Amino acid sequence: AMAGTVLHAGTRVIATRHGDFTLHVCQDLTRRTYLLALALGAVTTPEPLLARVHSSCVTSETYGGCDCDCSEQLDAALAAIAAAGRGVVFYLDQEGRGAGFVAKVRDRMLVQASRGRLSTFDAYAQMGLADDLRSYEAVAAARDLLGIGAPLALLTNNPEKLAALAALGVPLAGAVGLSLPPSPFNRHYLAAKAAAGHRLTMAAEGVEAEPPEPVEVIEPQALVGAS
Repeated sequence: AMAGTVLHAGTRVIATRHGDFTLHVCQDLTRRTYLLALALGAVTTPEPLLARVHSSCVTSETYGGCDCDCSEQLDAALAAIAAAGRGVVFYLDQEGRGAGFVAKVRDRMLVQASRGRLSTFDAYAQMGLADDLRSYEAVAAARDLLGIGAPLALLTNNPEKLAALAALGVPLAGAVGLSLPPSPFNRHYLAAKAAAGHRLTMAAEGVEAEPPEPVEVIEPQALVGAS
């Protein structure tokens, strides 16, 4: 089945530590990216549906990086949906707020090299990038492919994500916060999010981890003998 240029490529059951979810694999043929929808329970009934629209984070979800809250938010969303017995996670291939993996790595290096003087959004500005380059058109298509007609109760702290989905005509039943306690490793990152309008309760004081080693800013240069 297709909705717009999004193809429903297959379904399988996937085991998580929060129970078995039905995994729908969708491919955006325009952007050449995948969207995974992890569904639990009766998602086609009309009552408001708990939903998380989540963008990939290789550094935390694959490598265990702890300087953001992405993997914790994904886990908390799956737990909330499991507790409700009904809901869906739309998992989007949009690394680094849509700017890609290399941009995210450069962001982390710039922030650490500044010893916290720059926020993640300052680092993006230094790279000539917008704060957030994500798009959510595929979510609207995936809703149709899964037969979801109910308004989404969005598991998010980000009012801009709510506004972006509303602008696409996705019916919404408000936001459900996923506020998790900061750690010394992600406090600076979460403080930047809070300052940008995310609904996070941040204690005024708290320990921040030091970078593991000095990070020096250098200008790129060609290696001798390399093309």
